[in-house]
Amino acid sequence: MKLSAIIVLYNPGTDILENIDSYIDNVDKLYAVDNSEHKNTLLITELKQNKKIEYIDNEGNRGIAHALNVGANRAIKEGCDFLLTMDQDGKASEDMISLMLECIQELNLLEIGIISPFHASKFHAISNDKGCVEKNMVMTSGNLLSLEAYKKTGPFLEELFLDYVDNEYCLRLQKNGYKIFQASEAILYHNLGELAMYDLFGKKIYCYNYPPIRFYYRTRNVIIVNRRYGYFDYLYFKELFKDVIRISLYEKNKIKKFQHIYFGIVDAIKNKMGKYDR
Repeated sequence: MKLSAIIVLYNPGTDILENIDSYIDNVDKLYAVDNSEHKNTLLITELKQNKKIEYIDNEGNRGIAHALNVGANRAIKEGCDFLLTMDQDGKASEDMISLMLECIQELNLLEIGIISPFHASKFHAISNDKGCVEKNMVMTSGNLLSLEAYKKTGPFLEELFLDYVDNEYCLRLQKNGYKIFQASEAILYHNLGELAMYDLFGKKIYCYNYPPIRFYYRTRNVIIVNRRYGYFDYLYFKELFKDVIRISLYEKNKIKKFQHIYFGIVDAIKNKMGKYDR
């Protein structure tokens, strides 16, 4: 089985080299797709010194979906079977990839769309699940994407640009007859924004403290994805409601964040997609 990887870069520091080191030995090749507007020349020099890494300048920020498609198409041309999709802040545990590959051996290869690890944080260190379990949705980082499924399902939706790219793709994979699995003991250490936890009437509230622009994409894309697939998933809209609670009670820069939520609603109604340009 031939395995390649992609890491999507956006204004990274050289500290991400430690993250890359956590999985580079387990893949045949790594595509470093750089979405940065301002390039880190020191990092680029370091990346190019590794023969396993192919640095790709994406000529500005063209979105997470475009970068993923660049990596997937390169991997297909080189005859790879699976693509490991990594964010720059994702770090693999020592046995993450081997445990995900064990899941592949246990399952029907023809129905696999994605094998995901468990995303650990400072508040959730291990999964409550055991073994290979089917999931409806998983985040992009750390996934093993079946390139056979990718060829039949089509590319990531570049018009979304940022948030809910992973959700939309999971929906489309399942619509095309593929399944998403989590290798529950495979751990990815992933920095989800500036994560903080608060207690509200006995309920745990997790705040990611995203910059305002993220709330634009989160709001716009959840409406567009639900409309595109012709259903109403209350869990998505519950998450948007939680965003309002988080911002109102705990987060800084409230006015600008609510302004971007409003812009997201307006552009979703207009079906305006692509990169934020206000």
